[in-house]
Amino acid sequence: MTKENLNKFVDSLAKGDNTAAKDAFNGAMADKVSTALDATKQNIATSLYQQPNTAVGVDVDTPTEVANDDNAQ
Repeated sequence: MTKENLNKFVDSLAKGDNTAAKDAFNGAMADKVSTALDATKQNIATSLYQQPNTAVGVDVDTPTEVANDDNAQ
């Protein structure tokens, strides 16, 4: 449907019909936003329901303690 709106947009501009061009442009942008929003929703839903990757047998770095030297200047 986006291609149809883009073709209408170009044709309307060529004819000098700015109102129809605006409507076709807005339709094309709405289609693109809707498609991107649907893809993002799907990615979020997929990531929410996936099992977390847990590594077994991996050593975790322990924090290093730093001595507090009150006499340091």
